[in-house]
Amino acid sequence: MLVMRAGFAALMTGTLLAGCGLPNGESARAKIGDATAGTPAIRQAGLWEQKVTAGRDVQVTRMCLDKGAEALLADAGDRLRGDHCTRSELTAMGGGEWRFLTVCRLGAGRVATSGTASGDFTKGYEIAATSVAVGPGGGTPGTPRKISMQASWRGPCPANLRPGQMIGPGGRRLEIADLARAPAA
Repeated sequence: MLVMRAGFAALMTGTLLAGCGLPNGESARAKIGDATAGTPAIRQAGLWEQKVTAGRDVQVTRMCLDKGAEALLADAGDRLRGDHCTRSELTAMGGGEWRFLTVCRLGAGRVATSGTASGDFTKGYEIAATSVAVGPGGGTPGTPRKISMQASWRGPCPANLRPGQMIGPGGRRLEIADLARAPAA
């Protein structure tokens, strides 16, 4: 269960970064691309593997992306940020590294997540984050939880996985469109 929560937190962090709104209305995706290559950073179409680590727990997800699936993830990030987050910041640190901070509602409480994202964002990147849960009334912060994610492009999608599908832990097949439409807690 812990790794599923950590995986959800990493997926949310990645999704929020994909759609992180900036003051001028540009997406974080475009800004990250501007900083590294002068063009929007869109993950290359094909098979992506995300390895999420929280303590000793590791969760691996494989997903087949194309422009449509990438757009769904960016839209989901915009929606999550707009509907559930009271704070969403992204700051360029130079050298392809970005710092981020989000404060979002999750269930009855809030979660503050801060960290860094680095890489070329088209074929591979890493996210290192620390999340702290805060109770419903803004009570005492919980124990900080460190989460890391390494994402890498693995090549073309295999025949058993079409664009917009992902395979989660235990081999569970999911549709990115269903996840993108699902209401956040």
